[in-house]
Amino acid sequence: MPHCFLKAKFHSPHSQLIPFTSQQITCITMKFETGRLVFRVLTVGLFAFITCSANASDFAHYEKLANDGDVAAMTELALRYHQGTGVTQNYQKAYDWYLKAIEKGDGDALNNIGVMHRDGLGVPKNEKIAYLLFLAVHMESLGDESTQMRANRNLRRAMKELPQVQLHEALSYTWPYVVQILKSRGKDLKPSPGVLPAKDRPRIRDNGWWIDSERAAMKFESPTPWDKPGT
Repeated sequence: MPHCFLKAKFHSPHSQLIPFTSQQITCITMKFETGRLVFRVLTVGLFAFITCSANASDFAHYEKLANDGDVAAMTELALRYHQGTGVTQNYQKAYDWYLKAIEKGDGDALNNIGVMHRDGLGVPKNEKIAYLLFLAVHMESLGDESTQMRANRNLRRAMKELPQVQLHEALSYTWPYVVQILKSRGKDLKPSPGVLPAKDRPRIRDNGWWIDSERAAMKFESPTPWDKPGT
């Protein structure tokens, strides 16, 4: 059987050729590759452990701030539950924290909870309500420039995908009705007398978001029970 030779130096003053069979070289190569694989696995595992520990510490930090009333931390905590970042994904807890942030006027929370309603994440899918939430972020100029960019992107998508009749129906709702749906997590769709159009509860098409020319262009008829503007 032919031999392969690897040149090896020893501490003796002479160099010599040490013969290895093909099987021995294969064995040595496999051990080397196995060792390298083990090293890579250990390295990846160590990195994952460090990252996991950092995420856990980071999450605990935001959780403390959120419980202390920090609105940005509330939204960050909600987003992590929403996406499953550093914590087990939990739409219910995400929704809880988004609602708390919305009560403090946070635009990112309003946009993100709109995504949950649009996509049916932990709540019944409701694209009309999602459209109104994106619209509110835009019309109220909530959040910073990046908030506006995300909300406007979602708003354009909603306007493109929703049939015109559904857009018209959504614009006929009152904001208290939107709040009713948010607080019921999308389940209570029956308009109660306290959310129907009234003098102090204008339909969204009649509220102060629009300039006169925009309002005048809304010539569509609102469906029952939204067909009578508040007087």
